[in-house]
Amino acid sequence: YLGIDLSTQSCTAIVVDAALDVAHRASVNFDASFPAYGTSNGMHATDDGVATSPVAMWLDGLDAVLELIPASLRQQVDGVSFSGQQHGSVYWSAAAAARLAGGAAPRDERPPADRYTKRARGRPIPAGLPGGFREALAPEAFAVADAPIWADASTQDQCDALEAALGGPAAVAAATGSRAYARFTGHQMAALAARDPGAWRRTARVSLVSSFGPSLLRGAYVAVDASDSCGTNVGAVASRAWDAGAAEAFGAMAGVGGGAAFLERLGGAPVAPGHAAGAVAPWVARRFGFRSSGASLGKPPPTVYAGAGDNPCTAAGLGLSEPGDVALSLGTSDTFMAVSTDCDPREEGHVFASCTTAGEYLALLCYCNGAKQRAGQDKRAKFPTSKAPISATDFLGPAATWADFDAALGRSPPGNGGVLGLELALPEITPVLPTPGRHFVDGAGGRVNLGDGAPRPEALAARAVVEGRFLSMRGRGARLGVKTAGGRVLAAGGASRSAAITQIAADVFGCDVLAADEPDAAALGAAFRAAH
Repeated sequence: YLGIDLSTQSCTAIVVDAALDVAHRASVNFDASFPAYGTSNGMHATDDGVATSPVAMWLDGLDAVLELIPASLRQQVDGVSFSGQQHGSVYWSAAAAARLAGGAAPRDERPPADRYTKRARGRPIPAGLPGGFREALAPEAFAVADAPIWADASTQDQCDALEAALGGPAAVAAATGSRAYARFTGHQMAALAARDPGAWRRTARVSLVSSFGPSLLRGAYVAVDASDSCGTNVGAVASRAWDAGAAEAFGAMAGVGGGAAFLERLGGAPVAPGHAAGAVAPWVARRFGFRSSGASLGKPPPTVYAGAGDNPCTAAGLGLSEPGDVALSLGTSDTFMAVSTDCDPREEGHVFASCTTAGEYLALLCYCNGAKQRAGQDKRAKFPTSKAPISATDFLGPAATWADFDAALGRSPPGNGGVLGLELALPEITPVLPTPGRHFVDGAGGRVNLGDGAPRPEALAARAVVEGRFLSMRGRGARLGVKTAGGRVLAAGGASRSAAITQIAADVFGCDVLAADEPDAAALGAAFRAAH
């Protein structure tokens, strides 16, 4: 079973066998493998909050990662599922359906110039893999060359309009599982339609990243999974359908004639966990060596299953399955996830439909500042790539180890004398803090100066941000209905390699913490979903 994670910085594939043991893994980092696109951390970002990724680069990444799987394993694959970075969106043109179904056009029918070179920093983009997805699809199959992604913060006007239309942030959260967030897909779609009506008119279908990947392998549009529909502010979390009120509001913002016209671009209703979209397309099977109809092994072609967002897939990959269990993803950003049988969204955090079990929900808290917060004030440090897990050197300097970081935390006692803190290299969304900076308080709520020229005890500051983050997760999680007593905490990501950090998590949550040794939990979760 094959799971593929199309994340911000990389495309990763994991193959598991019938016993769910990993048989092979492969990954392609976008910046390193495709420098001609000129991305940084897999994206283009502007000072006005716009963040996009080139769709052609994603196609190149999928082409490359499939080639890295041994041919013998590709022949044995029975099912494929995708994990996709949440909130990103792909805008298909009217030519897409035929291109998806049939593969690459003859060379003499292709245009002489590739429009995807417009952001290549003056360097031509090399030709794609012969017969692969980029050659088959780019640029003709897309109405928009650069896909809006989760890092986009340019749509606050749309957020304000949605909350005004539905009766405030609490009403939006009750309907869709989250208050209005600028990165959510509905706002991105409405903003694009209002900003570039021509691009909207050229758009025949909009896929989320998690439905874009399955559509490529299926050779036809694949519907949005109900769990990932909750990352759009259009999906109705309780009914797992599209929310009519939100759709009407977005349709009005976009100027497209109402909710029905807006939803038409998203296709039919969201599909349930485990939805089988159909077999791998014949041309895809031939090009990449999957079984095709009439294969000699006597088995049918692999089944393509609807994809899901990377956070729900990470929860699946970590084995988060029981109410009371919590998963912590501690990486470039931090995420708190917990299974719940209750649907009680609040103004902070998110409630998504489960991507594995009908009738269950996944409560989430997302923090933009993860590793950068723990690293402190070094704004010149680059974000780590998905293939280079966050290490102690990101926190304490180039010579540091996790033992050094653990020792620093150990130099201040549990409770930290009441000092808690935030180190924000980026604007934060939990809580909403639009301005980066350092914030430390004592037990009485008074300001503590630990930076900006003042003496800064590293141990006190380190424990302040680690304890502060876990206390924030526990308190805000409780308001979402999460109860951790008697459960487990499953920790993943670079910071889970610190024994001191996981011990602090155990102390704060009052339960055992198990550090996962799986660096690619989202891809693994997608593989598990294909087998499930």
